[in-house]
Amino acid sequence: MGQELVELPVWFTFVATLTGASAGAMYAVRAKYDLFGTVTIAFVSGLGGGITRDVLLQNDGIFAFQNPYLLIATFIGGALVFYFGKIATYIDGLSIFLDNISVAFWALIGVTKSLSTGLNAVPAVILGTVTAVGGGILRAVLMNRVPTALLTGTLYGSAAFFGCALFAVMNAFNILPEYSVTISVALIIAIRYISLIFGWKTKPPHDYTDAVAHAVTAPVKYVAEKAGVNVDKPIIPDDKDSLRWKISHAWKVFSDRISGRWMEEDEATQGEKGHESSALQDHDTSHDKPEGGKSAGGKPEGEKPVDDKSEGGNPQS
Repeated sequence: MGQELVELPVWFTFVATLTGASAGAMYAVRAKYDLFGTVTIAFVSGLGGGITRDVLLQNDGIFAFQNPYLLIATFIGGALVFYFGKIATYIDGLSIFLDNISVAFWALIGVTKSLSTGLNAVPAVILGTVTAVGGGILRAVLMNRVPTALLTGTLYGSAAFFGCALFAVMNAFNILPEYSVTISVALIIAIRYISLIFGWKTKPPHDYTDAVAHAVTAPVKYVAEKAGVNVDKPIIPDDKDSLRWKISHAWKVFSDRISGRWMEEDEATQGEKGHESSALQDHDTSHDKPEGGKSAGGKPEGEKPVDDKSEGGNPQS
């Protein structure tokens, strides 16, 4: 167990919890949650990241449960937003400001506690980032939403990561130890607002497979063409009697089996057969139906057969 490198004041954690709880409560109020639901979301948003960090550290228990004033802070934040929703929820930029303060403060709380337990810089930075965005992720999961920190958009988790990394470097080289926390917090908040102002966004996945394959195969193709080799000839011939086709087909069957694709193909085939059988059955039923509303005996439906005897039982005259 390491020694305490940086001891943050009590108000630092209290402000981080209160701002995170208030920001989470604003989401709950907009979603029309009741008081219990709003306070629950405030608790998860305000303390979820710190609890996740302590569970991963497995060091000194859950810090939030050992300090009841943090639980009180989440209740206060949730209740204030619930009963004064017009003031707290609909002021432009207030929820973003509170969320940015909470992310910045919790990032520094997470990285400092991780370093104090003896972790190296890399895992400490990771845990600091988890602490910063963990509450927001848990809040989104409980509200059945996609976590903002995991989506393409303005810098959110990245800002917390850069702030934690800066603090870890400053702490490792003993650079401005009195101002390292303040500088790191300012960096996180600055990155968040700059990304909002200038529209800095993370990018979605981009596949470079084709570009890399072309770059790799282009020299080989050039040499093959110079040597007179027909590179446009298909690798797998169409002749099913050839050994290469049999090997290729056997490999496809094997890969389909181990990947489970064969089950999807069977289900699709069975579904097509089921549709075909239903269509044939409907077609046969339409042909079996008597024409003109007549029964199987050739007489109209609902018409009684004519009796040779009258109602009295005597033959008709």
